Amino acid sequence: AYDLKITKLYGFEDYHNINFVPSDTSFTLSNTDLTAIGTVKVSGKIIDENGTAVKNLKFTYSPVGFTDISFNGTTGDNGEYSFDVYKDVEYNLEFDVDKQYNEVKKTVNVSNDIDFGDETLSLKQFGISAKVTAAGGGKITGDNTMVDYGKDLQEGIIVAKADKNYVIETLTVDGKEIEAAKGQEKYDLAEVDALKNVKDIHSVIVSFYRPTYEITINYSKNGTVKDNSDNPVSNGGKIILKQGDVAGFTAVAETNYHIAKVEIDGKSVEDVDFNNATTKYSKTFDDNKAHSVTITFAINTFNVTVNSGKNGTAKASPDTVDYGSSTDITITPDKGYDIETVRVN
Repeated sequence: AYDLKITKLYGFEDYHNINFVPSDTSFTLSNTDLTAIGTVKVSGKIIDENGTAVKNLKFTYSPVGFTDISFNGTTGDNGEYSFDVYKDVEYNLEFDVDKQYNEVKKTVNVSNDIDFGDETLSLKQFGISAKVTAAGGGKITGDNTMVDYGKDLQEGIIVAKADKNYVIETLTVDGKEIEAAKGQEKYDLAEVDALKNVKDIHSVIVSFYRPTYEITINYSKNGTVKDNSDNPVSNGGKIILKQGDVAGFTAVAETNYHIAKVEIDGKSVEDVDFNNATTKYSKTFDDNKAHSVTITFAINTFNVTVNSGKNGTAKASPDTVDYGSSTDITITPDKGYDIETVRVN
């Protein structure tokens, strides 16, 4: 005789025969030989995020450990479901929800009827990370923002904002650069198409920089130019203006020379009377723009004025003379007259 025990009989208690005498190489058990397990009712109701009953929602329940056994069902028009299971037997229950919802799974192992009541489907949420590169220069709000499946990122949640005198250098969403954000002091990520109808996780990375502007200086011979830090600027050289700062230059003519003309961005400076006395000119810029400057130095020139009385003529040729040059004075008395006096200065 054998002590025979058979477990894992679906719907029946374990079979146990302490005095089993086999009469053949196989034997058959019938329902009369087994003790059936009682059943209990499992019920509940599924509603969506708006509180509306979810009808015709498929679900599957299967006893744990019985890989070949599973059962299907659907919710009614009122979103309710019910089915019978064997008491004290563990079942896996899973609802076939649409892809926008989180999984609805549960384990059922009860001795009595159970009503799970209303169960609300929860929309999937996707995180949006928002980071600033280590270089700094600004900030971005809304790191680890969660957005419901199929929803748009709302305005004012993730915003890149540059510090004073800085602007956005690059802004990428999932590695793709957003051109519209370049050079902006502030940019709201709600404008980005990739963050509308969200169905996946996303990452945002932003970098900032302080813009610089070049002031190109061109000048002729016989003078020098220095920047505001008293550093010489070569002809064709550049002075860098950082956004929010002031940058400029001072031009100084050599001895016996003067500044004859200054052009800024192709336009002559009109508010200065450039003459022999104009040996120095300074200009500063704080408008956060690039500029081109052309300075012309010229040798000092002098007018020679000749005044003659009656009975003759006198003139200078030339009547305007560069420093260090000469002019001829021609004096011609009228007929019958002689030169009486000549005075210079």
